[in-house]
Amino acid sequence: MVARGQALTESFRRIHSDLKSLQSNLTDEISGQVNRINAISDRVSLLNRTIVESEVDGREASALRDERDLLVDELSEIVDVKVRDEADGSATVMIGSEVLVQAGTGRKLELRTGTGPESFSSTLTWQGSGRDVIMGGGKLRGYIDARDTHIAGFLSDLDELASSFVSEVNKLHSAGFGLDGSTGNDFFEATGVTASSIAVDGALSTNLNLLAASATGPVGDGGQALAIAALAQAKTMAGGSATFSGFFGSLTGDIGLRSQEAGSFLATEEVLILDIENKRMEASGVSLDEEMANLLSSQHAYEAMIKVTSTIDEMMGTLISAI
Repeated sequence: MVARGQALTESFRRIHSDLKSLQSNLTDEISGQVNRINAISDRVSLLNRTIVESEVDGREASALRDERDLLVDELSEIVDVKVRDEADGSATVMIGSEVLVQAGTGRKLELRTGTGPESFSSTLTWQGSGRDVIMGGGKLRGYIDARDTHIAGFLSDLDELASSFVSEVNKLHSAGFGLDGSTGNDFFEATGVTASSIAVDGALSTNLNLLAASATGPVGDGGQALAIAALAQAKTMAGGSATFSGFFGSLTGDIGLRSQEAGSFLATEEVLILDIENKRMEASGVSLDEEMANLLSSQHAYEAMIKVTSTIDEMMGTLISAI
């Protein structure tokens, strides 16, 4: 029984560790995306200056404009942006109501560092002002929500399950009697219980005679062990509406459902993005059918002019001969 208890605590700690590792990986992604936003801000501001200078001097800047458009496209995947083309050829880029790039000046973002040992840098602010960045969507918003809302919620539920399980088991175990006649002994460590700290009581691990299987004291009485086993069917979670296994099943089911919903939303958004991209290409790209029609029109006009010229030449020849 003690060995099974230890295996259970290891499972709690492993699940907790996996979720924390996922949060840590997302933190790296968030930091990388913020760095990329800052790099794009620097590059777009430089391109703005170069484009304005080139076009004032009468030089072609289409390649620079194309590069700027690609950078803005990449930026729009990371965070919601608004772009306004200016009369001088520069582009103003905004995140929410704040300007990220204007003319030749680019601003930067930074992550506010948490103070707790397990806190994350989740608050995105404007460098220099300290004002929060209002993000409507994009990769960065998704990473932060996944780490600080969804995974944090799973960890909280897991801690609640561990704490309640320890409390209920200890309440029954401490009321029973061990082989040495002792009572009041906990099965699990009772203080500061979380999914990462849950553990079998140290004294019980070294002295199995403290294991309280008896309800009344005599050897061979397994009443308290049966009462502890009955906790599997007891509705002690979610305000008395769920068992331990039911609560855990609901937690894992919620994770699976959210994953499925995310996959469905992704597929839908990819179709919408493809449709929008096709419409944009229709507006800004080259239509082969249209170009072929223009080519044929020019060709027919050229052939008509040849006929007109040939007819005039014949008329002039006839007129000269008559003279």
